[in-house]
Amino acid sequence: MMASKSRVSPAANWLDSLRTMSSHCCLRVNVCVMFFCFKDKSLCPFTLYLCKLYRMNYIDLSIGIILAIGLVRGFMKGFIIEVASLLALLLGLYGAYKFSDFVAVYLENQFSWRYEHLKLISFLLTFILIAIAVNLLGKALTKMAELVALGIFNKLLGAFFGGSKWMLILSVLINLVELFMGQTAFDKPRIVQESRLFEVVKRVAPAIYGVWEERNPPVEEEPSTEGKQSV
Repeated sequence: MMASKSRVSPAANWLDSLRTMSSHCCLRVNVCVMFFCFKDKSLCPFTLYLCKLYRMNYIDLSIGIILAIGLVRGFMKGFIIEVASLLALLLGLYGAYKFSDFVAVYLENQFSWRYEHLKLISFLLTFILIAIAVNLLGKALTKMAELVALGIFNKLLGAFFGGSKWMLILSVLINLVELFMGQTAFDKPRIVQESRLFEVVKRVAPAIYGVWEERNPPVEEEPSTEGKQSV
């Protein structure tokens, strides 16, 4: 009776190939996140095994998942849509702050509503209209980019922008938490101290702020000489 051939599971093949990869930390995180993105729950124990194999903890895994989601969403949407969505939020808030009073006066004249009720309505309406207009413009530009065969570059730039955006958001959140909680390197939990990505992500926002301050130094006011009289 012939011995039955042992069937090698796909997970084992993946593990053998992953062991030969670079030991760079970011690459390890992306590998684990790729497995976690699958809907098959049976891959979760294997993913946790990979994380232990590469000495990553749950902080690294959480950061890696968020960054991977940003990369994938940025690739799917493209650079133009990613930038347009961010501009829609910023311009929508700015436009609603600047022009909601004019919209409120117009609505009050048209519908004879009370001005107190119109403040919130006009703010939301102005924000929504500006956000829709910017998003429609972004979609139109994306169609134009696809027509001139720039679709793949748009998607690659979108992946970079999406990952960078979420890294900056995480960095700001980490620094805000530490600012309000007053944590230092000595009283952080052990899981945070052992994390490979926590400090890397944390330094992003201060680094960008430092470059901004360096290029835009505060203007020092010269001491006023008014009122000084010679004796």
